[in-house]
Amino acid sequence: MKINSNIEDNYIPTFGIEIHAQLKTKTKAFSPAKNDLTAKENTNINPIDLGYPGEKPLVNKKMIEFGYRIAKALNTKLAKQICFDRKNYHYPDLAKGFQITQYYQPLGLKGKFTIIDQKGQQKDIFISDIHLEEDTAKKIRLNDYLIGYDFNRAGIPLIEIVSDHRNLNTIDDVLNYVKQIANQLIFLEVNDGKLYKGSFRVDVNVSVRNKNDKKLGTRVELKNLNSFNNIKLALEAEIKDQIVKIENGEKILKVTKKFDEKRGKTVFIREKTSLKEYNYIPEYNIPIINWDKKTLDQFDNFKIIDTQRLRKIFIDKKYLENEIDFILSSPKIYNLYQDLLEFKINEKKVVSFLTTNLQGQFNLLKIDPLEFNLETKMISQILKLHIENKITTTKLNQFINNLLLNRDIVKELKLFQNQIQFSEQKLQQIITDIINKNRELADQYHNRPERVEKFIIGKLMKISKGKANPKLAIKLIKEYFIKNE
Repeated sequence: MKINSNIEDNYIPTFGIEIHAQLKTKTKAFSPAKNDLTAKENTNINPIDLGYPGEKPLVNKKMIEFGYRIAKALNTKLAKQICFDRKNYHYPDLAKGFQITQYYQPLGLKGKFTIIDQKGQQKDIFISDIHLEEDTAKKIRLNDYLIGYDFNRAGIPLIEIVSDHRNLNTIDDVLNYVKQIANQLIFLEVNDGKLYKGSFRVDVNVSVRNKNDKKLGTRVELKNLNSFNNIKLALEAEIKDQIVKIENGEKILKVTKKFDEKRGKTVFIREKTSLKEYNYIPEYNIPIINWDKKTLDQFDNFKIIDTQRLRKIFIDKKYLENEIDFILSSPKIYNLYQDLLEFKINEKKVVSFLTTNLQGQFNLLKIDPLEFNLETKMISQILKLHIENKITTTKLNQFINNLLLNRDIVKELKLFQNQIQFSEQKLQQIITDIINKNRELADQYHNRPERVEKFIIGKLMKISKGKANPKLAIKLIKEYFIKNE
């Protein structure tokens, strides 16, 4: 059964979001094994993470510090003690048969994160809790019949951020919340915000109810949504699926699904496990950890940058959405933006350079905005030359490309500066002099503009010894004749 927009308008979707973000610690949550997913499969493993008999967990202090940063940034009520619990279940990706997590006393409770849309409208999204836990092994499909598991991922520290369902009634709100939480975690330097890598994962609970019903509908969990586009498509598909079932008198079952990209549908994975089946118990091998002032002071040394405040400023400045997204994609990009402004470069030129030239080179060279090194003074020098029309866009991009590849451009830049193109003001003066000495050009321009332009360019190149920018020269010639008609 297909549904039309009129039927769909009679229903209200409600969403709950669970974000699982791997924390960028050097070692795992409860063992000394390296936290490195780039290593060969099953090389960063430890008996503690695999649950060998007699092995006891060791708490990673950095994990707690990162959790504390997140708890503060999301305005949660911080737990007075750090406690851990066991979540018991038996999946192939969990070798020891239980997961160390926080259930009875989460790290943070009752938080709030304010999302902002491109129109500048703000909405508070409430957070039920945030808690620390360890990741499971990564499932790898070897062929049509075999599945393998990489236990390098098992034991990597995670923060789980659980939203309240209040205020989450549109897909746009879901997308803004997920994207803007990712930006904040990146600026807290605890996570890379990469959905496609699986280091930042999103599960969405979706329920649908008729506008006349006050009670929420049965929720369906969508797991492993690995891109913002897939989140959008999966939610649209699931909402339609639930409305069709309700209209047909079918019962919505409490299940877990995934999104099939090829079919554009959400498909059944398993029945939803209840909390009782997890049989939570305190983790008796980890003693209760009490906060002390010295530790809290150490944690507070990290200066938290409020990305939502920056987003609001950029929206008020009428920046485009893609411009804001790129500037807030990395603290390094934002710092470069700030530094270039301090070098007295025009703000619009800075934004254009970052989101056109620099981002273009990132895409070309497949460079992560989180991982690049550029000297701001050198960039500002090159950008100023381009703004003054002394180097072409092609040359600007070549310089940036070489810098990103760690090539020395100092000699090349000096050589190029010795052969520098004439400034716009100088070109205007030369063009005016050429026309004044050849008064017939003004009469001929109306009938044969291209011939006149070619003549002036020839003279200009001879006078400038090839240093004039021909595109800029053509522009200035046209402007001269329009102005002096």
